[in-house]
Amino acid sequence: MIISKGENVPITLNQCLLRKIPENQNKRLQPVKISVVDHYYNFCLPHASLRQPLPQSVPTNGSGSAKIWQSRTPAMAAGLTDHVWSLRAVLLFRVPPWSQP
Repeated sequence: MIISKGENVPITLNQCLLRKIPENQNKRLQPVKISVVDHYYNFCLPHASLRQPLPQSVPTNGSGSAKIWQSRTPAMAAGLTDHVWSLRAVLLFRVPPWSQP
């Protein structure tokens, strides 16, 4: 299930997005800011409750313990993507035109 409205996104991200925007542009850009927060939450932020065990543990470089879990985002759990996205990749993604029926 994909979460919307970003209520559980860390407050630091919300503060980053709301900062440095003049007050007169704040209302105009509100849907854009909410969309960025939603996409960050669903595509970039792995959730511990969605992780899945790996079929075989993967050794780490150095003296750390082996990796036994695969991190997953809500979009990965919903089957929309197969990897964790970077915020840069989300912001640069071009959405194809939507053909209305």
